[in-house]
Amino acid sequence: MGDTLARSDLWSTQEKLILTAERLFAIHGLHGVSFRQIGLEAGSANSSAVQYHFGTKDELVRAILLYRLPRLNERRSVLTALASGDDIRSLLEGHLLPIMEHSELSDSYYLTFVEHVLCFSTKSDPFDALPEAYRYQRNEFIARVCARLPGVPEQLATARIVDAISICLHTSAARERARREGERVVSLRSLATMLLDSLVGYVTAPVSGATWQALDADATEVVSIGVSV
Repeated sequence: MGDTLARSDLWSTQEKLILTAERLFAIHGLHGVSFRQIGLEAGSANSSAVQYHFGTKDELVRAILLYRLPRLNERRSVLTALASGDDIRSLLEGHLLPIMEHSELSDSYYLTFVEHVLCFSTKSDPFDALPEAYRYQRNEFIARVCARLPGVPEQLATARIVDAISICLHTSAARERARREGERVVSLRSLATMLLDSLVGYVTAPVSGATWQALDADATEVVSIGVSV
């Protein structure tokens, strides 16, 4: 029983540090907060608590992602199972609605935190360093949507889907901040329907002749660079 209590206390301490770091990173940015400040804000008497529990800032960022992602991915699994169809809108809704729903949580700074991670991190995408299970769900989603865009080349289809995820993130993060600051926001239902309408149109848009020419030029340039090297 003593070991159980010790593990519980350890997790309680780590959870406080994770949530505090998420909030401070969201407000001040990844490079605007020290480990010592996070520890003090979390109520730790040990000024080295963050370093003790997580080691580096990269590991702390990873811990925040792993704290939030299970809930998001579980919700995605439920929505996918409940979906009435396998069309593009249903697929987008299953993956993106949980992000929008997260903007409803009053105690979360996660979406704004992720914005900072993706926009201002100087290292590789931290999501790439997560366990395979988390990467698999995202990659499977992209592959399933790509398979339903036969008139769009895979490279462009993938780029559009990644853009759709990014647009959803930034829109939901803005709503997260607005709610936190007491501003009036549209209902979650309105946000979801309007955003999904736009994103379905974006990913399924016909490929123009100008875009085909640009893609052909890019392919030629890549080949040329490869040969010169």
